[in-house]
Amino acid sequence: MAGDLFSHSFWEKNNPSLKTDICIVGGGFTAVWTAFFLSKNNSDLTITIIDSMVASRAASTRNAGFLCYGSPSEILADIESMGEENAINLLSQRVKGLELIKQYVPDIEAEITYQGGKEFFPSSLDSLWKNTAPKLDYLNYLIESQTGFRPYSIGNVGESFRRGNCIDIRGEGAVNPAALLHFLNRKIKQRGVQVIDGTKITAFDETLEGVNLQTESGIVYQAKKVLMATNAFTADLIPDLPEIRPARNVVCILKPSVSLDLAACYHTNEGYIYYRKAGDYLLIGGGRNWFKEEEFTSSLEVRQEVVEKLVDFAKSELFHPKFKFETFMSWSGTMGVGSKKSPVFQWVGKKVLIAARLSGMGVALCPLLGRKAAMELAKG
Repeated sequence: MAGDLFSHSFWEKNNPSLKTDICIVGGGFTAVWTAFFLSKNNSDLTITIIDSMVASRAASTRNAGFLCYGSPSEILADIESMGEENAINLLSQRVKGLELIKQYVPDIEAEITYQGGKEFFPSSLDSLWKNTAPKLDYLNYLIESQTGFRPYSIGNVGESFRRGNCIDIRGEGAVNPAALLHFLNRKIKQRGVQVIDGTKITAFDETLEGVNLQTESGIVYQAKKVLMATNAFTADLIPDLPEIRPARNVVCILKPSVSLDLAACYHTNEGYIYYRKAGDYLLIGGGRNWFKEEEFTSSLEVRQEVVEKLVDFAKSELFHPKFKFETFMSWSGTMGVGSKKSPVFQWVGKKVLIAARLSGMGVALCPLLGRKAAMELAKG
């Protein structure tokens, strides 16, 4: 045979499965939650998910597994940058998303625990504490007006910690994100949703009949409507959008020399550092604030300087000197961020909808965003 050029057969190019009512590009939480609500409420629709990766390696299974809506210092920073109304509305969306997880996902299916959250202020962040603590009543008033509950109160610092201060956060918890994605995929497949992994969409064009989606292999999918749920990578297909940039976030698993007493999910420094127990280990992630410009990348290579800073922060700022830590493993994921934190949710033309830029809060935002996208796509 002359050469190894691959060509598709007549049957492959005319496979009935290439035509679908709704095609969702991307396989993460935005995609599967949209398919979950579409298939739940519209059994007559054919739905196909196409993901370039296997098991959505970008963010959904590579995050730290927090069910959170925002620490006090983070929300104060959001108010400063976005204004009161936008910041509290975004927090409210996260709370509603977490409520949908409670409604539709049994805790046992995704290793969900609701032990509450805490924001810890080490002594080096005493000025941030002094700016945040007096404003808890103000924050609680704003949040209660949108959600019906007051989330923040002064808390106690656990025995594992160095000197500092603490604020309790109601209603937060932890999840195994891979188990959550697996559960949702199992549900949608039971309802007939077709999931195609390892297939990259390289271009699309809207026609009178619908949308043609060109793949890297040359196969063309046809859909009546399309959802682009590609978050950080949306600009690869649609460059003329509000700013969406990929940003790398690092997560580490550390082995402590002595068992840690951590009864909550913790945040520090406007949400840039977060940590919790993962079995007998300490999970700690973030630190993008130390290398902001360098971490605007879609590379999944772990930046060792970030790992070292996180380990040092755990040793010198967070935990009692009796604790020693050994790095067990680390990885990175890709977030979709921009100059604004609010998601991009808009139509491009009449048949392509975009839901992206989750700013590192996809676990909480995606259930609500997916339900909203499902309602839009189901309209005649």
